[in-house]
Amino acid sequence: MDTDAIALAEPPLLTPPSEWFAVAERESAARPAAAVVMPSWFAAAMGTGIVAVALELLPVRLPGAEVVAAGLWAVAAMVLLALAVAVAVVPRRRLRWRAALTDPAIAPALGVPPMAVLTVGAATLLAGRHVLGLESAVVLAGALWAVGTAGGLVAAVAVPAAMVTRHRLRLDDVSGVWLLPVVPPLVSSATGAALVAHVPAGEARLDLLIILYALFGLGLLAALPTAGLVWARLLLHGPGPAERAPAIWVVLGPLGTSITAANLLGAASVHVVTAPTAGALQAFGLVYGLPVAGFAALWLALAIGLTRHHAARDGVPFSAAWWSFVFPVGTLVTGMSELAVRTDSELLRGVALVLFVGLAAVWAVTAARALAAAGRAPAGRLRRRPA
Repeated sequence: MDTDAIALAEPPLLTPPSEWFAVAERESAARPAAAVVMPSWFAAAMGTGIVAVALELLPVRLPGAEVVAAGLWAVAAMVLLALAVAVAVVPRRRLRWRAALTDPAIAPALGVPPMAVLTVGAATLLAGRHVLGLESAVVLAGALWAVGTAGGLVAAVAVPAAMVTRHRLRLDDVSGVWLLPVVPPLVSSATGAALVAHVPAGEARLDLLIILYALFGLGLLAALPTAGLVWARLLLHGPGPAERAPAIWVVLGPLGTSITAANLLGAASVHVVTAPTAGALQAFGLVYGLPVAGFAALWLALAIGLTRHHAARDGVPFSAAWWSFVFPVGTLVTGMSELAVRTDSELLRGVALVLFVGLAAVWAVTAARALAAAGRAPAGRLRRRPA
């Protein structure tokens, strides 16, 4: 097949994100898999990396946790590297990604690659240090944080700007994926907190803490009204087609990430500011995190209920969007873990452990389906068994 034919065979920009994986699977027999790499595929690295991070932050020490976390980090890093190389080696792929800004169905997913880089960076410092050593892990994690933060800021500005100026959107178009481009700065604030203690003391450390809190505000205040639109759309227009079921879970991402960030930044502040100020920042983590955890519990129950609704009716077709079942739950695990550590609450330790068990199960199912789809085996649908 010549290059013009390959270009024509690529998935159209109007293809919904939930169908990218299926389109790629159908066309992979005619051309290399790298030819259909899309932004949403980076969610595999993001989802695997968050399991490693959650395992390291879990307030309950599990047997073999360090080994398992290091293995998950290695897998996430290899997936991220493979996808990055696949995108970088063919200029046409980069052109298509820039053109994706013109399509409201695809543009939000441009926030996924920066979050994947940030998550793998966090996993590098927490789990990769067991393999690389602390010094090398800090250097690599810092580099990944810088790259992911830069990419996330670009996505947080460029995608909403394109949605405002180029797209003609209605309330029934709203989806949880609209959060994807604005959440990366929030992820930067959470993943960057662990780097504060490794930055030279003085102005550099203070500046980093200030930047992290600014990123926290940027991501949170952009995510909250967007989540409100998702709520309004569900109430006024219903859950939508089964393909949208994973997107409902995305709302949990900024909730869990913000809880994690608020508490990790408070803990990091003891290396930077005076004791009274650090105490106030640590108190803010609890004052913010505990009420938000309550709303996160409500949304988790809603997401489970709506997913069961779709699974019982039509089934939820497998796609790269299934990783939305994984990463948001991972952020809830890290958020509950941090609250458990700050409060020394056995209840919150138990909640974090239960959520992690669910996270591990969902990751295993999603990873197995992804491998099956990559091997061109039928990936199936998520269906609820009849009672």
